[in-house]
Amino acid sequence: MLRSLVGSEMCIRDREIRLLDLSETERKQFREALFNQAANNGSLENLERFAAWLESQPPFEKVVDVANVAWCNGTFKVANVEKIRSDLMARGENVLLILSAHSRYKFFTSTSNDRTTRQTSGELSLKMLDEQTSTCRSTSSITPKRCNDDLYWMYATVAENRNTIAVTNDLMRDHHRPMRIKYKTFQRWRHCRVMGYETKPELELKPLPRYSKAMQESETCWHIPAKESNLWLSLPHAACL
Repeated sequence: MLRSLVGSEMCIRDREIRLLDLSETERKQFREALFNQAANNGSLENLERFAAWLESQPPFEKVVDVANVAWCNGTFKVANVEKIRSDLMARGENVLLILSAHSRYKFFTSTSNDRTTRQTSGELSLKMLDEQTSTCRSTSSITPKRCNDDLYWMYATVAENRNTIAVTNDLMRDHHRPMRIKYKTFQRWRHCRVMGYETKPELELKPLPRYSKAMQESETCWHIPAKESNLWLSLPHAACL
């Protein structure tokens, strides 16, 4: 049997392995699972309204989980959101920021103890989050009270005819089981649709993985990853006959 062990870098260079995304069928199943979870929480109508609004908007390259990005070591930091937003817009990307009603309140109260100053600072913060330039824009969407804001940014990543990546460090441990979708599908979604960030030494986005460590097919071979190394078993199609 013809086969060879090659390193990940060689496979990437030769474009033999890639980052595996969800299929259209899996994306549809993911959307339906989110709607079902919203229905169980009594907030289906709100999520459907958001989905319709999203469809009417130009595509967003990134959607930011504001609550996750802003909360840092027990402190709500508006500056974290602005740093991420500014970095993404500097790349020429359209950015959607999802705020829960609670996060919106924090935006109004995170800068000062004085009531008048709190309101003014909050208004400036929200204005800062809605901006348009000649090449890109950022838009904020505030979820209704008692609605799970995670469902909204998760939906944005699987919306039809969109290619949006979420920015969050949320591991979504409390979402997989209620959604009742395959664990493999959920993990693939996290791997290719969720971008994390570092907080030390400074706030910085993590790049998406360059490839999925999963069996995949190229034009000439099947590629099978070794379990505990960066080596791949490349099995030519001819060897499978």
